[in-house]
Amino acid sequence: MVRAYFFVNRLWTLMSNGLTAVYQGIWLGLLSHAHLSEVTSQHYAKAETYHSDDYNLNGLFDWEIGIYHRFFRDCQTILLGAAGGGREIVALSRLDKTVSAFECQPALLESARQLLKARSIDAEIILAKPDHVPESFGTFDGLILGWGGYTHIAGRDARIAFLKEFRTHVRAEGPILLSFFVRRKESRMMRWTYRIAKVIRRIRFSRESVELGDTLYGPYDHHFKENEVKAELEAAGFELVYFADKPFAHAVGRAV
Repeated sequence: MVRAYFFVNRLWTLMSNGLTAVYQGIWLGLLSHAHLSEVTSQHYAKAETYHSDDYNLNGLFDWEIGIYHRFFRDCQTILLGAAGGGREIVALSRLDKTVSAFECQPALLESARQLLKARSIDAEIILAKPDHVPESFGTFDGLILGWGGYTHIAGRDARIAFLKEFRTHVRAEGPILLSFFVRRKESRMMRWTYRIAKVIRRIRFSRESVELGDTLYGPYDHHFKENEVKAELEAAGFELVYFADKPFAHAVGRAV
């Protein structure tokens, strides 16, 4: 019976992974990049955690604190993208940094504004178009894209275009922090998801890319390898100076 259990459990896992790959591959093939942005936006509109004071007043994560002390301690002004409900704005303001920010999800933006107003934190935060940086900002000492924000931008070209827009708002040699999901190897399920989505995109005559590492577990996520992050930063005018794949994958670039 024990052997039967492990045999059936393995078979069930294979079937479940196969069905998940088919399901994700179909939707990644059918949905445009604009659709994927809207799916992600609606996911975060309904995610109560990111709207709550309990979460947004928790301060920086331990790995963020380490990055701050190593790369951002001397940055007096910081431009923060994907600001969410305001967690990083509050934490950086408590460190006496001048923070300006943008967010593309209207409900999260409103949560952040209410949080800042209730605590008399003077930080500019404006609504942005998905995957774009508002032009109205000036030049800052450093750039931070909010926790996991980079992983939600669909398509290499869109990510590089975003980084180029971000680059225009930082001084020479200024640091940029990105965080994202990482893939240490390509799982069989991830490969099948990619192949199915790619076939459907071809059938649709879509010119938008689908990439190995794209997933759709609720919001859209792209899972990166280090060389992808390095290449995208370099294409946008940054050099990669630090990369870590745990506890949550993140990278620091420097404007060149």
